[in-house]
Amino acid sequence: MTIALTLLACILTVLLGRWMFGRWFNHVGLYGFLWGTTLALFQSGLMYFYPLEPETWLVIGAGWAAFVTGAAFIVAARFAAGAPEESSAPTRLPEPMNASRILRAVLWILNVVLAIEAIRHAMIISHLIGGIANFGRVANILYNLRIRQEIPGLIPYLSSADLAACLLAGVYASRTGRFQPVWLIPPLLTIVDSVLNMSRGTMIIGGVLFATGYVMNERKEALKSLKHGPSKIRRFIAVALALALFVAGIDFVRSSRGIVESYGTATSALTRLNGEAFITGSVVFYATGSYGVLNQYLKQEDEQGMVGGYTFAPFWRLIAKIGFHTYVEQSQPFYLTPRASNNGTYLRELDVDYGLAGITAGPFVLGALASFYWFKTRRSQKLTHMMILGHIYVVVVMSLFLIATQWGYWLASLLFGLAAAAIIDRFPERTRTEAAPTAGSGSPSPGPGESTEPMGA
Repeated sequence: MTIALTLLACILTVLLGRWMFGRWFNHVGLYGFLWGTTLALFQSGLMYFYPLEPETWLVIGAGWAAFVTGAAFIVAARFAAGAPEESSAPTRLPEPMNASRILRAVLWILNVVLAIEAIRHAMIISHLIGGIANFGRVANILYNLRIRQEIPGLIPYLSSADLAACLLAGVYASRTGRFQPVWLIPPLLTIVDSVLNMSRGTMIIGGVLFATGYVMNERKEALKSLKHGPSKIRRFIAVALALALFVAGIDFVRSSRGIVESYGTATSALTRLNGEAFITGSVVFYATGSYGVLNQYLKQEDEQGMVGGYTFAPFWRLIAKIGFHTYVEQSQPFYLTPRASNNGTYLRELDVDYGLAGITAGPFVLGALASFYWFKTRRSQKLTHMMILGHIYVVVVMSLFLIATQWGYWLASLLFGLAAAAIIDRFPERTRTEAAPTAGSGSPSPGPGESTEPMGA
């Protein structure tokens, strides 16, 4: 398949997603954009890979089509059931009474607890390496220790609450439209923890969750925000600042881990970028190498695994702790592409877990779940629904590399997030403008276009 056809499929999928959901931010468009652009980059010749076999293209196409079909299935089912169109709903809804204050309080509690844990984490690392000044010289060693879970004293998965807090921070930033430390601290803590662990994956998760919370929020602090909301420029600056912090953190980890930037398979144009931020040999390889691994895996097909091994890896690892032989390794087998790599997209792992049926059934279910929670979030604006949607979007983004559900910190983040979101969602759904009756009357009458129906009804 040529680059032109790949980009055409990308554009058509993005437009299809826009048509299906009425908004640019949706999982169909996100999937098409990410897979289309990285496949085009793979074919660009900036770095040499073994050419993809026709079977590999068929597998990629089948997974792509199954994901879109699963997403469209929910849209069609809603249409057949006569569900109201999302475009007919208000685009900005008034905030439930006190919810903003509760959200802010929960964020501050998380910020304080997680800041203490981040400081403790830094102290453990400093003691381990003989002073934080030595961090740059031993960053790659710390990465290997973290992979092998050999850093003593850390509370397992507590820092995963940083990730869930990122989604809540995105919601709060969107609701208030103002720059405030309370929503900037979770992205900063996520970056600090990721740097200490030399992990890029957690920063990608944090960025996806923050963006999901920011974009999917439809509620404002007060009804007056419907007419006098903050300028688009100020709102753009707020979210751009948070995402820029994640990008800077990812680049810092890349440069600190001693990742080799000199690739014998890279072209001279790409080699000249080595040492420069942000597009370097390692970035291109990180974004595209998974297709090469998938290609070699399909040619060899010599991996054996239990049913759902990668998909439900945290569960199987837990079972292994009580004596069962179900442990799933933290890293996958390597393949030569011709450079050695071990991430082969989520399609490789779905095939290992379920055989050929997984290549279509897995993406179909993922697309259907994403659509289901997209509509639930749009209609109810409940943070529990939004938290699930955000973590599904993490799976969609990370599908380029692996099944994100195999990460214990993905599951821990979801559980922490659902607990916090459930607390916030429990508060009354009467809006602030409905709370105070006018003088001499029992309750205010709704104005034109306003409804006395509780939010989320």
